[in-house]
Amino acid sequence: MFCKIVKSQIFDIEIFMMTNTLRKMSELLGSRVSAQTYYAKLERPLCLIIEDLAPLNFRMANRHTGLDKEHATLAVRGLARFHAASVALCDKEPKQKLIYWRGILNEETPEELSQFFKAGVLGLADEVEKWPQDGKRYAEKIRKFAEKAHRVEVQALKRKDDEFNVINHGDSWTNNMMFRYDKNGKPVEHIYVDFQLCLYSSPAVDLHYLFNSSVFEEIDENLSSEDLLEEYHKTLVATMKQLNCKTQPPTMKELKRTMDERLAHAMVSSFNILPFALTEKEEVKTIDDVIREKDKFTSPGTRNPTFRKILSKRLKKFEKAGLLD
Repeated sequence: MFCKIVKSQIFDIEIFMMTNTLRKMSELLGSRVSAQTYYAKLERPLCLIIEDLAPLNFRMANRHTGLDKEHATLAVRGLARFHAASVALCDKEPKQKLIYWRGILNEETPEELSQFFKAGVLGLADEVEKWPQDGKRYAEKIRKFAEKAHRVEVQALKRKDDEFNVINHGDSWTNNMMFRYDKNGKPVEHIYVDFQLCLYSSPAVDLHYLFNSSVFEEIDENLSSEDLLEEYHKTLVATMKQLNCKTQPPTMKELKRTMDERLAHAMVSSFNILPFALTEKEEVKTIDDVIREKDKFTSPGTRNPTFRKILSKRLKKFEKAGLLD
């Protein structure tokens, strides 16, 4: 599995992102979007030495509780600035977007990785079947979806050249972002880490992933994905204007439309990524562990009561949208 991931060039993508793209994005913004890169070796074995952010009071938020309103607002603003800077850079250097054109998930994805989606969804179905209310009905639909999960996800991530596109972080969940805190413990700055899955496509890719892996509006009455989307759009438009982008930002209507069109990415993220976010540290398994299970894998996170509360509400939305048909 490791060799096939190396062949997919995700490490090459991360090194180019951190030694070239991110540095130029930071220069355009006049502020950091990532940790500094001190040393990179592009020949095998690859090597990347980056700045330690801990002494600067950066740390990760609690993935088990999800991002609260303060953290989530900072995260969408940071994401909007990241996307805006990528647009400005691609305006100046169109070749930048070609590097992130395909992403790791595409029609030529290694079989082992596509199996990861099916195995995880099948394991989820077994757990959902135990739920007292609508469990059996949803489990049957989820099992049918498992057969096409990877194909649907590839389609949801696919770039459309006639719409607004950005360089997506591609893996925008709690463990891949850090927050800087002031002396009172208030989060005041957001920054991304880990850039192996960057993808040039609709900003809906990052937004759905963030909202469905790290923002638990279903159990936090102070959170609203609608409000967060508006905050993202406001920051995106303002930052693109500040950077004098030639490309025009999407209207809020256009942004909502692409979010609706790619809602399947929200469902796959809820099925496959959210359980990992809610897994206790001592139970965490790697993707290689999952792949070794082959036909079916039940993430410990699917047994978390918080996961059930969240997914039971999301399933109603996904079913209404026709994604489980």
